[in-house]
Amino acid sequence: MTEDRSSLPFKFNVAAAGILPSIIPFTFAFIGSTNAKLDQKLEDFASIPLEDRTAEKGVKKEETTHVLLDRWATLNLARAGIIAVASVLSIWAAVDGREAFSFGKIALSSGANRM
Repeated sequence: MTEDRSSLPFKFNVAAAGILPSIIPFTFAFIGSTNAKLDQKLEDFASIPLEDRTAEKGVKKEETTHVLLDRWATLNLARAGIIAVASVLSIWAAVDGREAFSFGKIALSSGANRM
């Protein structure tokens, strides 16, 4: 069975199919550089004790580990938002025009009335 190309569910499915893979270029374009900076921090600070409060002394404020982690979390939230939009569109397409919950055909029967 094929779906009518002019229907709303078809359009939502096409949109979801186009949006979902966009997380890959988004990751490379925006999160990749932050990941690289965090990896470099890991290597730089691997031998420094966690208690050392002067480890990032002299580092630009926008390049501190805390700021980089905040940036990564924000970008990852945006990436999760892309996935959420695609998921909502797919679910909407799946249930559009259908009764999701129906109790009209549910019937209880017992062994005594089956004859």
